[in-house]
Amino acid sequence: MTIQGGHTKLTSHENEYDERPGGKRGKISCFSDTSRLRLLQLTEEINWRVMGKSVFVTMTLPDGAWHKWQPCLTDLRHRFFRATEKHLCRKIPIVWRIEWVIRKSGRFQGQLRPHWHMMLPGVRWYDQVEATELLRPILRYGGVIDLKVEAINSKKQAAVYIAKYVAKKAHTSSLDYVAYLSTAGRHWGIHRKPLLVMHPKIEIQDIPLDHVNEIRKVMEEHRPSYSSVYDAGFSSFGPRQKHVNKIIKRIALDGKRKGV
Repeated sequence: MTIQGGHTKLTSHENEYDERPGGKRGKISCFSDTSRLRLLQLTEEINWRVMGKSVFVTMTLPDGAWHKWQPCLTDLRHRFFRATEKHLCRKIPIVWRIEWVIRKSGRFQGQLRPHWHMMLPGVRWYDQVEATELLRPILRYGGVIDLKVEAINSKKQAAVYIAKYVAKKAHTSSLDYVAYLSTAGRHWGIHRKPLLVMHPKIEIQDIPLDHVNEIRKVMEEHRPSYSSVYDAGFSSFGPRQKHVNKIIKRIALDGKRKGV
């Protein structure tokens, strides 16, 4: 079992196989439910109190720059990251997500085009006008650029922004269209992850089975969708999880001390 900030994970070995099938990783063509879950878990593992105030940047690719940058969107993202770090005079972590949205107006109305959501933890201020002007020479585009910068002042606000914008589910009806546009590749990631300040990870192994069952009962009360009878392990996070973690940790350590 691991506890990190507001994220708790219990791994059961009751039905574990000695050998598991492997294979080559397939091509990434969408923002999967698994990716979304990992991103939300990350929100609980980051120590936002230590990271301090942050900013949230939304960058939309202009219609006039689409044909130029369609084949190299990853390069565009990295160029903007490098320009941002040079402007701020330091290396920074960035949690990012590329989202494909149907245009509501303009020359590509009704078609999918990308924009990026970026959380910059620990960056107290990033001027929106200056950020836009940094992007202009990268795009080599003289028209209107849609770039928005918003302040994030608390862990709760950061979690809301990540859940609402960065980790929201993809437009499921558009997945085939996204693949057609040759957008296979990573749909989210972390730039300079080692610079993120994380909560310490607590690992408790070989918990006696009767204490594991007690932990499952606690989680069943906390998460109605979880069944202690049918679900062995679990991964849980949320507003009340830190409080629940204290109970779970006490049960787990009590079992270890008694050597049941």
